[in-house]
Amino acid sequence: MGLFHLNVLWRGVPIYAENVANADATKPRSTEAEVWNLIISDLTDCINEPNLPDKYSKGNSSYGRITKGAAYAFRGQSYQFINDYSNALADFEAIERLGYTLYSPSNGAKGNDDFFQLFKPANEQCDEMIFSVQCIETTGMGNPRAINYGNRVTGGSAWNNYIPNPAFVEMYECADGTDFDWEKYCSGWHSMAPQARVAFFLRDGLQSGNGKWGTTEATSNYQALYSNMEAYGADMSKYLDQGNEARIRQAYENRDPRLMQSLITPYSSYNGNQAGIGNYTWTLRWPYILDAGEPYDVRTDTNLKFYYLWRKYVPEYDECTTRWVYSEDIILYRYAKILLRRAECLNELGRTSEAVTYVNMVRKRAGHVLLNDPAYPTTAVKGQDDMRQRIRKEFYVELGGEDSMYFNELRWNTWYDRKFKDHSSG
Repeated sequence: MGLFHLNVLWRGVPIYAENVANADATKPRSTEAEVWNLIISDLTDCINEPNLPDKYSKGNSSYGRITKGAAYAFRGQSYQFINDYSNALADFEAIERLGYTLYSPSNGAKGNDDFFQLFKPANEQCDEMIFSVQCIETTGMGNPRAINYGNRVTGGSAWNNYIPNPAFVEMYECADGTDFDWEKYCSGWHSMAPQARVAFFLRDGLQSGNGKWGTTEATSNYQALYSNMEAYGADMSKYLDQGNEARIRQAYENRDPRLMQSLITPYSSYNGNQAGIGNYTWTLRWPYILDAGEPYDVRTDTNLKFYYLWRKYVPEYDECTTRWVYSEDIILYRYAKILLRRAECLNELGRTSEAVTYVNMVRKRAGHVLLNDPAYPTTAVKGQDDMRQRIRKEFYVELGGEDSMYFNELRWNTWYDRKFKDHSSG
């Protein structure tokens, strides 16, 4: 896939089909089309190789090596990048016949956590996984996302180097399929300055001092935080001394279930393990007070700031007590991505009603409302362009944090607009 990524980025690179010394690497750059032809030819050779298995079963010593399933996935992706949707669709359809399927032991029952469990080591070789980087509990061979996505109460104390963007979080629909709007939960949101909105995110008890600072009653400490927030510009007329946390929690709980299964949102809990403390449940509160004892606030790299944290790929409790050795495999391709790519091809070929079926398979597994559900009018698909936008949003909420969206945005020609224009809801 290195050549695929190079061609996407540079739209044509020198092609070498044999080993050469550095001094002899003087070929001119091939055209983008020539590189695509080579990529597709190589993947076709893999698919046609009779000794290459369709897939490996769980526990097979060769698990993680290339398979026909992976070759079809990467060739279909290549066809899709050059807008050859018919050939791409044929490849994605072929994968269904090889035995891959969504991980969904609950069969989409409401309130299930199948999506969350998918990213646990116990399920890293389930039938949804098409191609993944194998990680083991050995220094230098563990999943680095445990430390880069984790937080300071993740086993061994992780770093949260990568944090979710608020605009991304706001893409997750409400439970009824409507677009999320802060105004529904925080009255006056759209007319308020960003600093003023901070009042909605503050922990309970700052005004009354009704709380504990570690093991000590600390009315004055809480009230000092309240004064600090007033000075910062928070509109404290919107603050609820008892109930502020519950109000903001509703803004996340009444959403697509994948939101809270992918991210640690304000005032949600996280089952961590901190060196010297052991297994506890921490809560993401702000302002941060203490993690090494009551009130067990989630600690981050920068406690003066409040932001979303990843839950996906982040170990819980003692799944990983040494930060470099989390055993969860890094997923490069899974069947849910194939279903969304299949839906995209169908929609681009004008077969929009068929595309809905495959998006709904992904949504059902998560326990989210389905498209075209007559009980929820906003889920009705209004033609090809509307479906195109729905499919793209589905890519984000299903695959966020899996290193997938950058190359999709380049393919859709949306990367510049999404990264360099203001997408705030304010």
